[in-house]
Amino acid sequence: MRTLTLLVAAAFLSAVPHASFGASSERPSPASVQQPPTASKPAPDEVLGPERRRLRKGFDQALKAFEAERYAEAAAGFEELLAKVEWPEASFNAAWARYVELDLPKAESHAAAAVRGMANDAEAARLHALVLHDLGRHADAQRLVRSALELVGAEGDITLRARLELLQGSTSRLLGRYRASQDAYRRALGLATEAQEPLLIASAHLGMGHVALSMGDATGAAE
Repeated sequence: MRTLTLLVAAAFLSAVPHASFGASSERPSPASVQQPPTASKPAPDEVLGPERRRLRKGFDQALKAFEAERYAEAAAGFEELLAKVEWPEASFNAAWARYVELDLPKAESHAAAAVRGMANDAEAARLHALVLHDLGRHADAQRLVRSALELVGAEGDITLRARLELLQGSTSRLLGRYRASQDAYRRALGLATEAQEPLLIASAHLGMGHVALSMGDATGAAE
């Protein structure tokens, strides 16, 4: 069971940090419009002179730590920046780092800030849903998954859609919605097969097995 859990968890994960500086930079995600900051702290683009350069240097250093899998160091670096400015990309990266470090309360706080600042970013919504899922807030997680799927769209990134459907399947199962869970895992399987993602394919099969066990179908689980 431990192996199955780890495999399914690995399929959810895809810790790709945001590397942009402020609202004017391009992102590899659909998030092109940010909401204004909700606190009194400025956005990075509003900071001028040497302090702006220090912010950029701090972001780059934290990003390098993240990419080197020094997640505690990365989280601390991004959080130092967030004490000075409202920076959704830094919140997103800090959330991933804290999530990997299993600090779920901090991860949830950062992920929520990232979603507020990047309302059109499906990856931010997925990360927040993933943290909520692990906190046991399955209904809240499912709402975010649905929002993320709408942002991606039917013609969007296949691998991201597969990961979202896996999360949809898991939250549905944990909410006792077994048929909906089966449907989500089947969609995930189709998408993962199209994307040629072996780990996601295996995770979809395992998810369907978990649903079968939950429904008392030992034969279906073995298949």
